[in-house]
Amino acid sequence: MNAPFRTDPEKSDPPAAIPYAQLTQMHPELDLDLWRRLELLYVGGYEMQKRAREFVPAVPGESTERYNWRLKHSSYISYVGQVVGYLAGALFQAGLQVVPAADAGNPGTPGGVPSHDFYAEFAADCDLQGTAFADFLRTVTIDALLHRRAVVVLDMPPAPDVSNRADEERLGGGRAYVAQLPLGNLLDWEQGDDGNLAWCIVKTRVCKRRDVLSSRGTYRERYTLWQLNDGRAVYRVFETRDISDQKPMRAEEPVECVTPATATTFKTLPVKQLVLPEALWIGNKAGPLAEEHFRKRSDLAGAMSRSLLEVPYVKRGPEIPAVHGAISETQSDPHRGADPVGQALDKGWVELGSEDEIGFAGPSGRAFEIAARQCHELRDEIFRSVHAMALSLANTSASVGRSGDSKREDRSATEIVLDALGDDVRRFARELYTCISRARNERIVWVAHGLDKFSNENAAELVEEAPLVMATNIASPTFRREYAKKFAFTVLPKLSAETKQQIGREIDEGTIPEDYMLPHLHLEPEGDE
Repeated sequence: MNAPFRTDPEKSDPPAAIPYAQLTQMHPELDLDLWRRLELLYVGGYEMQKRAREFVPAVPGESTERYNWRLKHSSYISYVGQVVGYLAGALFQAGLQVVPAADAGNPGTPGGVPSHDFYAEFAADCDLQGTAFADFLRTVTIDALLHRRAVVVLDMPPAPDVSNRADEERLGGGRAYVAQLPLGNLLDWEQGDDGNLAWCIVKTRVCKRRDVLSSRGTYRERYTLWQLNDGRAVYRVFETRDISDQKPMRAEEPVECVTPATATTFKTLPVKQLVLPEALWIGNKAGPLAEEHFRKRSDLAGAMSRSLLEVPYVKRGPEIPAVHGAISETQSDPHRGADPVGQALDKGWVELGSEDEIGFAGPSGRAFEIAARQCHELRDEIFRSVHAMALSLANTSASVGRSGDSKREDRSATEIVLDALGDDVRRFARELYTCISRARNERIVWVAHGLDKFSNENAAELVEEAPLVMATNIASPTFRREYAKKFAFTVLPKLSAETKQQIGREIDEGTIPEDYMLPHLHLEPEGDE
């Protein structure tokens, strides 16, 4: 990682080397196996089918051949991906905008930006790959919903040979950008009293072919150690020798420092974590249910496939006929029912005695009905576990037939989840902007707007409801103004923060007549005509 506009490097001598075992210690909260498992549940597809053995165990007594056949024909439906994608989509369709507050005592008022072009460019392209900041944060939120946490790193590479900020910006230096770090790459860290990281170790693997004649049989591991020193973020880089399967690193082997201590203008470490509360960790709620659904669905599919061909049978009569009964050569043959299928294939017919019967045996289907119902209930439970069942389920007759009140209750439950999630994501957005502005020596109070109005409020229902609500003639101008804002923001959910504030000011400053919004509604008094 490059540093922003640099001051003099630290004078203290960094350690020349750190033992490999010391450098590679992992934080107790790292659970790489669980995160890989959740990633498979989210992505699904061919990768899940290749690793089905990790999720679908063999039935006791099941032969290896039959078990492998069942795994080969297993299929997984990523309901976890549907739920996580739905919540992230519903949250970010409300829009996100990070702006300075004009009055630090009233963060709801937007203010000016010291360098408007700098932050406007960052909002439009935050990763130097054309990704808008809101779109980038949506990807980060998906990762956090699945794994409970996501890691973002910031950087502002300087322009070379400059002595001040103005020259640096003129030459295109100091351009801020962010990147999402794979969870396993943040190897270890310690939290400071202020909630920011006091130090951390970021691991990357370098595996490059020098030319077409070389191979990728070796690689190097690079460890970036971030620390705070005199209120500034300082980093050092340690790099291993070439590692291969034949020459792995030993625990006591030293890892050399290849980049000396380098100070940056970041006032906090430019490594930030979005950590959601336990209640919003969708992967932990839906993951076990998704695994159970996969197992039951695979068991059901395997059992049904084995039962598609019914088993032929012959019910043989007695070889010795009853008194005065007829007897035939076929009847007296004790092997007449040994291979009815082979006989039918060879001759096109099967010889039967006078009291023999031929039939085909198959399962009653009762067990299949029970298993299919359990799979369906598990699917519903996955969505119920994250308060999103009504808006996530397919438009089955059961869901379509539900009352409006029931659907509104489901939307209300989903809004609770989205409101809490929006609070955490807005806080994280402000944290990223604050880290950048402080590194530029700008004191800005950032305010995040958006992620607070969701389409869970049905616009069609609100349009139908509005005349009835306003006809109640509630003698409160405040109620009428607030209801007018709700109506406007629901039917126009994708307004920018500035437009919403302008509409809100116009509604607050305007005078709403008694019959406003009710030009075609005439309520006659009750009584005789």
